[in-house]
Amino acid sequence: MPAGGKFPPPPSNTSATSCPSFNQTVAQIQANFAPELCILKSLGWAGPNDAQNQAVATAAIASLPPTVAAAVNLTAVAQCAAVLLHDASQMPVVQQCAASYTPDQLTAIHNVAAGVFSFKCFGQLLKKACYSYVQSYVAPLHNIQF
Repeated sequence: MPAGGKFPPPPSNTSATSCPSFNQTVAQIQANFAPELCILKSLGWAGPNDAQNQAVATAAIASLPPTVAAAVNLTAVAQCAAVLLHDASQMPVVQQCAASYTPDQLTAIHNVAAGVFSFKCFGQLLKKACYSYVQSYVAPLHNIQF
């Protein structure tokens, strides 16, 4: 999802003739998700064609405190990303325009979206896990209820 957390509304009368080209679609995804793609590439979690690098992600997660790493695992990230990918695939504009792309182009679009959604899910899970981790240490010290 773009920075605002929502996809832009689809055109009201999208047809195969008004669907964006593959290059336009990739450019729009890159523009909407530029910060996420930049971070993914900087971390080594996305490769040259925006493909996911599971080995690097696994090593990064393993370096976290055990309770955080347990909450932020690749299975949980993949499940969350699958839900987001499914939701995106159900958008009318996506369903209407999918036929205008080749199978290789659809795979490329899917890979970029999967990487971005995985990063979004990782961020959500990490935030929740870190909050719980910090809460477990800070709250008893100050007798604070969160």
